Amino acid sequence: MKISVWNSFSCNNSSSYRLVARFSSEKLAAESAAQLREFFVAHAVETDQSFEDDSFDYNKPTQVALDFAKKHKFKWKGYLGWGDCGLVDDEPHVVTTGSTLVLWHSYCGGFGDGVPAYLKKRGAKVEKESRDAPSIAVRFTLPAGKAGDKLASELAAYFAQAQQEEYIGDWPEGPPWKGDNVYEESSTVAWAQDGTSFAFDMPIDARDLPALKTYLEKKKVSDLSMSLCDAKQGKAIRQMAQRAAANTADVDASSLAVEGKKFLFTGKLATLSRADAKKRVAEIGGTIAGSVSKDLDYLVVGDEGSPLFGEGAKGSKLLAAEKLQKQGAGLQIISENTFLKLQRGGGAPATAKKKVAKKAAAKATPKKAPSKATAKKATKKKASSTGAGGRTTVGKKFLFTGKLASMTRSEAKTRVADLGGVSAGSVSKDLDYLVIGDEGSPLFGEGKKGSKMVAAEKLIAAGASLVIISETDFLQLAKK
Repeated sequence: MKISVWNSFSCNNSSSYRLVARFSSEKLAAESAAQLREFFVAHAVETDQSFEDDSFDYNKPTQVALDFAKKHKFKWKGYLGWGDCGLVDDEPHVVTTGSTLVLWHSYCGGFGDGVPAYLKKRGAKVEKESRDAPSIAVRFTLPAGKAGDKLASELAAYFAQAQQEEYIGDWPEGPPWKGDNVYEESSTVAWAQDGTSFAFDMPIDARDLPALKTYLEKKKVSDLSMSLCDAKQGKAIRQMAQRAAANTADVDASSLAVEGKKFLFTGKLATLSRADAKKRVAEIGGTIAGSVSKDLDYLVVGDEGSPLFGEGAKGSKLLAAEKLQKQGAGLQIISENTFLKLQRGGGAPATAKKKVAKKAAAKATPKKAPSKATAKKATKKKASSTGAGGRTTVGKKFLFTGKLASMTRSEAKTRVADLGGVSAGSVSKDLDYLVIGDEGSPLFGEGKKGSKMVAAEKLIAAGASLVIISETDFLQLAKK
C-alpha cells in the first residue's frame, strides 16, 4: 500500500500574508524584487507540473528552490505554496518603493523559511511576516490655486466614505486613481489636510501602487513621499488627522476660565507627557484633581486615539464624566488640543457664562413627554421609511448603510442569513432592501443621505422594486 501525503495550505492558517524587507539602497531592493519574481514563476511551473507525479514530496523544497538557494548561498528547508488550485499565474506580488520591498499574497500559508533567508542574505532587515494588507503612507504638497482645491476635495470625498461604511470594499465609489484591486477586508484609513499639505494612510493592494503614483504626478503635486508599511509615518498621519479634527470639533478655548479650576487627564497624550501636562496646569493657574467627581472642572482627553474624534473606546473616566454631566455637574470634557490653547486669565464674559450654564442645565434636565405636535412630527419622520409589514425575506438581497445603532455589521449579516436572505455587495437593480442605520439616520431627519441611499432612490425613481427601510424596520422583520 502506498500513502501519499499532500501538505495542504487550505486551512485556518491560510489568509493574506505580507512580508516587508528594508534594504540599504533602492538598487538592492529593485534587483531583489526582480530575482524573486523570476523565482516565483519558475517555482510555480515546477510545482504545477509535479501535481500528478506520485514521487513529488510536498514536504521538501522544489529543485528550483534548492538551485535558487545554492546560487545565493543560503539553505532552503521547507515547501513553499500558495492559492488552492495551482500556482501558475497566481504568484505573490512583489513591489518596491524606494529601498523597501513588500511581498504579498491574498491566500497562502506564509512565505516559509526560504524567502526571508534570501532577503537577509541580500542584506535586508526583514520584518516578521503578518496577515495585514500592505499599507501606504502618502504625503505631498497640493498644487496652487483651483487645481489644489479640486484635488483636496476629490480625495476628501473618497475618504469620507469611511464614516458611512466599515469596509473599504463596501464603499460605493472606488479610488480616484482608478485602482482595480481594492483591499476589501479593512477600512483602517486616516487622512488630513493642513493648509497645502495633504496626507493619508490606508491599506492598498500592492498592484495599485503605480496607478496611485501616476495619478498624483499627473495632478502635479510636489514633495511627494510614499512609504510602504511604515508604522511610524502612519502614526504621524493619524496624529495629523486628530489635530485637524480637533481644530474643527473643539470648543473655543478663549471662552474657558482656568484660574483655580481643577483638571484631570485621561487617555494617551499625543504632544506632551503627564508631567508636562501637570506643569502646564500650574502655569495657567489651575490645580490637578485625583479623580472624576462633581468638583472637577475639566477632564482632558488625550488626542492620540481619542474617542472624542471617533477613534478608540471611551475609558472609565470619560464615561464617569459624561454620567455626571447628565446629572447636572458643571464639568467640561475637552481635548488635549483645546487644553494646549488655554491661557491664564481666559474665560467668557458673565453673560456668556450664564448662557453656557443655561445650556448645560437644559441638557441635564430630563426630557418631558413630547407634545402632540412633536409626536405628530416624529410619526411623519418615521413614516418616511417603508416599514416591515407584509415584507418577505427568503431569498431577498439586503445591503446596509449608515451607522447601525443596535448591532454590528457582522451581526446584521448573521440576521440576514437567519431570515433566509443574502447580503449584497452594492446598490443595484437586483437589490431588494437597503437598510439605513438608525443612528443619525436621514430617514428621521438627521444627517445627510449617503451615496448608497442616493443611488437607491435613483433606482426606485427609475422603476426598480428595491425598498429602503430603517434599522428598526429590519429588526421587526427579524422578529416575524
